[in-house]
Amino acid sequence: MLQQFPYKFTLTISYRLSGKTIEVRYTVVNEDEKDMPFFIGGHPGFCCPLLPDESFGEYQIEFEKEENLSVPEAVTKTGLINIGNRKPLLNREKVLPLKHSLFYEDALILDELTSRKVRLCHKSSKRGVEIEFSDFPYLILWSTENDGPFVAIEPWSGLSTCEDEDDVFEHKRNVQIVRPGEMKQLAFTIGIL
Repeated sequence: MLQQFPYKFTLTISYRLSGKTIEVRYTVVNEDEKDMPFFIGGHPGFCCPLLPDESFGEYQIEFEKEENLSVPEAVTKTGLINIGNRKPLLNREKVLPLKHSLFYEDALILDELTSRKVRLCHKSSKRGVEIEFSDFPYLILWSTENDGPFVAIEPWSGLSTCEDEDDVFEHKRNVQIVRPGEMKQLAFTIGIL
């Protein structure tokens, strides 16, 4: 393990249920004698549609704020992200209607998002989930390219390697650093609507 990630650390993931909300908390403790870089993120996936008589297209992602977003290209051949090649996603809108074709090329990397809370919900009943991710600068939306019956809504503290970055981990966008003997915590919540 130390050959691949040469730092001594402890990672604890805790889950706290309160009413209709679950909190997922990551606690990273640096047990080494040198600064430790890290990224962390969640991969929660949600059935979509929720009920058998509904369709994927009856659901949407609702943002807490009006968003003006473009998304970078995920280059599937290399596994890199091309930050400079972007396609528009939202134009001063708060709602992203779901359709399977959104995910045919890969995940949607929301790296310019101002909202820290989103909902995956049915357009008319508003039944669904709400994710609050104040500790995470990035949100990834993902589903399979073969029309999977789910949507993953993933809070991330960092991104996969971008084409304009080198291979030094400490040089990555928004890399987190934990000093020797110190701890960092990041959490997100999922609430049922």
